[in-house]
Amino acid sequence: MSQELALLISRIIGRFALLATPFVIMFFFTAFDKSIFMTHRQEPAQPVVVTNDGLQTLEVSRSKNGHFEIPVTINGVLILGIVDTGASLMSISTRAAQRAGLRAQAKGEVSTANGVRDAFFGRADRIEMGPFTIRHAEVSWSEGMDHMASYGLIGMGLLENFDMRIERDRLFLTASSPR
Repeated sequence: MSQELALLISRIIGRFALLATPFVIMFFFTAFDKSIFMTHRQEPAQPVVVTNDGLQTLEVSRSKNGHFEIPVTINGVLILGIVDTGASLMSISTRAAQRAGLRAQAKGEVSTANGVRDAFFGRADRIEMGPFTIRHAEVSWSEGMDHMASYGLIGMGLLENFDMRIERDRLFLTASSPR
């Protein structure tokens, strides 16, 4: 019986070590080298608003780090939003959610590139991106985003309000009606 128990314990420890390795690596990178998340210190290129046939388009140049970054205001709190078509919602840090006065309406889990995380869900009264205002948009926040306190992910919950296209290093977001 004791050999079986020892074998079971060693299997559990082995599996835990295998699962924990990416988190340990991520911890060391985030604890000692913030540059993997903030690969630039320069200001992002400011989006340009173009009006054509009554339609407003937000034109965003790709940042040097390869992302499309848009200044976003959530209930008056400015963050830098990274366009992420793999994210379902606008996702921000708990600190940004507190500063924006968001109140949790639900608690659940979100699946991220770094695994499953506990998250809170609520609605922002106003999210502004360039000339566009989206009202009562759903937002998620978690401590897993706290290493990126001044950043957020602009997910499909917001992007679905726009016609979106990419031409080389430029992203175009067009809304067909005022928001």
